[in-house]
Amino acid sequence: MSDISVDREFWSRMIREVRSRTRGRADAEELLHAAYLRLLRYRAQHAVENIAAFLVRTAVNKIGRAHV
Repeated sequence: MSDISVDREFWSRMIREVRSRTRGRADAEELLHAAYLRLLRYRAQHAVENIAAFLVRTAVNKIGRAHV
């Protein structure tokens, strides 16, 4: 299992942040789930200092690529 501590409060905060940045153009929880899976793969070879920022940026980037 992962050593990333993600509790309900943290996840809810991330969902709110992604919703605000995507203005409801996509399912924030789905985007975050995909971002979390990306984080797990990425951390296998790289250090991530700010997990929240990584998750939000990756989720928002996903919506940007989907609408290009």
